[in-house]
Amino acid sequence: MKKYILVVNLRRLTKESYISLQAIKNQGFSILLVSKTLPDYCKNIVDKFCSIDTSNYDLTISSIKKLSKKIFITGVAAFTETAVEICSYIARELNLPGNPVESIKYARNKLAMRQQLTKSTLEQVPYIHIKHENEHELRESVKKIGYPAIIKPINSSGSTGIFHISCDDDINNFLIHAKNIHNPNFDPISRTNSLEFIIEKYIDGPEVSVEGLVFDNEIIICGITDKLTTDNYKIEYQHIFPSSFSEAEKSIVHKTVKEIIKCLGFNNCSFHLEGKLYKNKFYLIEVATRPGGGYITSHLLPNATNQNFYEDLVRISVGIRPVFHYETKAYSGIRFIIASNEGIFTSINNWSYITQHPLVSSLFVETEIGSKILLPPKDYRSLRLFSYIVNGATYDEVSDTLTTIAHQVSPVIQE
Repeated sequence: MKKYILVVNLRRLTKESYISLQAIKNQGFSILLVSKTLPDYCKNIVDKFCSIDTSNYDLTISSIKKLSKKIFITGVAAFTETAVEICSYIARELNLPGNPVESIKYARNKLAMRQQLTKSTLEQVPYIHIKHENEHELRESVKKIGYPAIIKPINSSGSTGIFHISCDDDINNFLIHAKNIHNPNFDPISRTNSLEFIIEKYIDGPEVSVEGLVFDNEIIICGITDKLTTDNYKIEYQHIFPSSFSEAEKSIVHKTVKEIIKCLGFNNCSFHLEGKLYKNKFYLIEVATRPGGGYITSHLLPNATNQNFYEDLVRISVGIRPVFHYETKAYSGIRFIIASNEGIFTSINNWSYITQHPLVSSLFVETEIGSKILLPPKDYRSLRLFSYIVNGATYDEVSDTLTTIAHQVSPVIQE
């Protein structure tokens, strides 16, 4: 009898998505995909497809329970943000390994996460919970937190809806645009119509993400990724894996991350945790219980360690301990070229410089030529135009090459 791994929804980036499906096949399992549509690129790798509106949890769960009586579903893997919550419920219904339902809210709701962490001894970034409709409360809260500050929706995905506040004009800008954030067309991950935000004190220090796995309450840290973000809306534009942190700095991060994951109660899942190291303390920004995006776990981590993060996540989904050891053998980084102005994306100058560069291993077109480009806060996605991955023997080799290419190749956007 075929053993199926259930996949709910696919990752937005097709290259990441396909690699996650390959990880299932690599271990001899069949793929049951549940989502609204079946994209052409995965028709030959998916064994069974069911078209379901997965935003309807009751319908999805009842449909999966019926399917489980006809086929052998041996695991449920959450590869993308839209699957995190529903996969937890399905795993519970089918009595399969999964992240506890009672802990899921801490991964999907930033306010709930902050409130839960107050039960620990961890030092957090100062924050205040607000509602968009109350302008007076908003301004008073920013005054209490102090400039600079970060305002973010409590349940958005990625960098969507993040505002860097450094003056009164920034608050005015937030008030103008914030009402769009809960619109599903703006952020399909959001499952609420409320306009709730948290204001956090902005802290200095290098930003990183931590990629990890949890199996039977054992927390496995697979590596740390250095990140660069834009100043105003915190759009990520560069990742390098592994981090340049010293062993002492890594130890601080590892210890804090394990305390965070334990306090939030995450188990039998992957996690992607973002934070900053400041004055020898690691401060949490947010955490998701799915693999890191931006090609970190699909490309950078495997390039640097020769290990397959997704395969270990599949093992966890069927109750098997991860087997890989994530030791650094090289360095890998990605640079996202982002738009600096709005208009029509018409071409790329000096494209051949990238295609012929010996250290470039992958190229990705993030936004098609001819697309209309809008900048945040109007749109948080279309400004990423294209990206490239560089592999090297040292951190500096990768970092310098990413920067050099970015200076040589430029997008053309006609206003």
